[in-house]
Amino acid sequence: MTATGLNHVLPRLRVSTRFVSDNSFGPEEIPVPQRVSAWLHHSAGMVAWGAAASFTPAGATRFVAADEWWREVCARAEVDDRVGSSRSGLVAFASFAFAAHPGHSVLVVPETVLGRDEAGTWVTTVRLDGVPPAMRAAEPVRRPGRVRFVDASVSAHRYREVVRAAVARIEAGEVDKVVLARDQLAVAEGDVDPRHLLGRLAAANPGCWTFCVDGLVGSTPEMLLRRTGDEVFSRVLAGTAFPGRRWPDGVPPELSDSGKDRAEHEYAVRSVLGGLEPFTGRLVAGEPTVLRLPTLVHLETDVRGVLAPDAPGLLSILDSLHPSAAVGGTPTDAALELIARLEPLERGRYAGPVGWINADGDGEFGIALRCGQLDGPQVRLFAGCGVVAESDPDTEAAEAGAKFRALSDALLAEQPEEPDEGTTMTATTHTATHFPHLVDDLARVRQLLAATVRVGDQRINEPCANLVRNNGRLFRPTLVLTSAYPFAPPGPASERVITAAAIVELLHVATLYHDDLCDSAQTRRGLPTVNALYGDTVALLCGDHLLACCVELLGGLGSDAVLLFAETLKGLCNGQFLETVDVGDLDRGEAAYFESIAGKTAKLMSSSAALGAMQAGAGPREQKVMASYGHHLGIAFQIWDDLLDLWSAVDTGKPRFGDLRNGVYTLPVIHGLRDQPELADLLLAQPLTDEHCGRILALLDEAGARESSLAAAREHVGAALGSLAELGDDLVAEVAPRLLGVARELMPEVEQLLVAVLGEDGGR
Repeated sequence: MTATGLNHVLPRLRVSTRFVSDNSFGPEEIPVPQRVSAWLHHSAGMVAWGAAASFTPAGATRFVAADEWWREVCARAEVDDRVGSSRSGLVAFASFAFAAHPGHSVLVVPETVLGRDEAGTWVTTVRLDGVPPAMRAAEPVRRPGRVRFVDASVSAHRYREVVRAAVARIEAGEVDKVVLARDQLAVAEGDVDPRHLLGRLAAANPGCWTFCVDGLVGSTPEMLLRRTGDEVFSRVLAGTAFPGRRWPDGVPPELSDSGKDRAEHEYAVRSVLGGLEPFTGRLVAGEPTVLRLPTLVHLETDVRGVLAPDAPGLLSILDSLHPSAAVGGTPTDAALELIARLEPLERGRYAGPVGWINADGDGEFGIALRCGQLDGPQVRLFAGCGVVAESDPDTEAAEAGAKFRALSDALLAEQPEEPDEGTTMTATTHTATHFPHLVDDLARVRQLLAATVRVGDQRINEPCANLVRNNGRLFRPTLVLTSAYPFAPPGPASERVITAAAIVELLHVATLYHDDLCDSAQTRRGLPTVNALYGDTVALLCGDHLLACCVELLGGLGSDAVLLFAETLKGLCNGQFLETVDVGDLDRGEAAYFESIAGKTAKLMSSSAALGAMQAGAGPREQKVMASYGHHLGIAFQIWDDLLDLWSAVDTGKPRFGDLRNGVYTLPVIHGLRDQPELADLLLAQPLTDEHCGRILALLDEAGARESSLAAAREHVGAALGSLAELGDDLVAEVAPRLLGVARELMPEVEQLLVAVLGEDGGR
């Protein structure tokens, strides 16, 4: 049904626009978080709230239906505009679905619009004829609280596979270019307030067009079409590089020398020129220039034209322009068909036109990029990349991760301080009965960590401090401290012990940077990884920087500590290397598994306990005992972590089935392969779907792999406790219960394993 068929429900609107003396302007002036609309560029634009009228066209005729509805609404409206700006008087905000099916589009005429441009600041009020204005109590802008990120429809691993498949189709001659999207889900503590996001996005991206229409919020660098009278303008973006050296003039070589990026850009420019040409008498494309954004560098070309006298309206021209090659591909129909086949998500209004239109038919529509759809406490983030024959799946995955940052940075801005009162302090407050100085000593460790990694340049400081700031349970520093207390005089830990605790945490965090880089992980602890936020090169350098910080601190601890650190680092590398060479090996056995985790996980825990004892003055025998204690705890911890990857029913901050999908066969899988031949065929299916993973779990359950792996973990917890017995009766009677209490509270996984070893109340 067209808009013409809806005459009987079309609203009659009374519109009034007046200048205001108060120049206050911005998202913070919106009184309520519901039904928010906005369009902001530099310090000008519009923020709006309420809905005097709305329309939701769908299908292939959505632009035509929207055009008809808007013309009829304007024809019926009574407008008193004392400002005369292009954005004053009657305006509608609009956001169109990317595809004809599925998805809906929306046009909203707000009840109140606060606008600003070079003429000043004004307010437009819109009322339904005969309907009094709604009265609403103002609500303060809310921050989202803590935000965690999880994969949505398309993980980074799946995205690389999709890109790889697209390159194969391009090489087969099906298309020249296709744009593929992925999504990510942000989950906040409470409902996400669009006003907060708009303020953060506009401040961080003043040269982009920041928008909000019906819960779709973002900041796009790409103007699809601006119409001002008979003049039209489009800014085309395609071709991307990561920020590097600053090139004040011209195009940086990483873009100008890239055949892949030049081709991608030319496809996009030609598609816009082809879409506008039927409606213009004159059309000119400028030379490509460079747009530098905080996370990426793009090639951009401005297109300007003059409309022919018989040109249709703005919304009808959008119908011809969308989708451009920048968001669809080339040739258009073939690219859209390939997107439908390969892209396992519904884009909704992502990558569709978004903007505003006035009663004269003028307006601005960008492409809905760098955006997310709000739904209560959840935000579904979108990002996409243009794929051509030369595209590399890892590079495209990193680029998509960087594009998430526009919105993820806004969500994470002014996060509550990473709590000493959170996971770590909650646990250590309880452990104060075991080690009364632990809480204060961990605070000293945090201070030393922050001071050690800090550098003068904030651009370097932010990524280097990322994981140190979000450092979870601090289990390894706690292991250092609690292994030192029994051998040191009563009181707070010495500076040497505090330094040792900081060293092991820096080494641990450095390995996390490198692990995430090797795995192309997009989230850790529910937050975006540094490689997702800043790119692979920055993540690599951050890990190296933290290793250098370790060496700097080691200088004050003596040669024994240096040798232990070197041995530990070698063990970590060897363990990770062994796991890497075994990827995809269905013949991997228990011995290979335990040799790998003894290096990559248990070695650092073993060294943490030994280093704590060493710096407290313990002798070689006591250091060896504590090293054995830490080793067996580390083995148990890794087995439990591997079990969580398969059977966890709660969010762990890491994508579930990550090891399976990366071809890392852990202890439960090794056990399952002994009894379930069918398992091998399932594991070889790539990429592994959720259905594959569900079937794999069923086979592992049938084989008893979970129970046998838990039994192995329990054995190592028992061995850890047995190691302490070698300290001697007097010391073990004092130390063992306190170490056990710390392990219970800081490692809930060990708590559950200890129940099986000692009983419900054993060791308390």
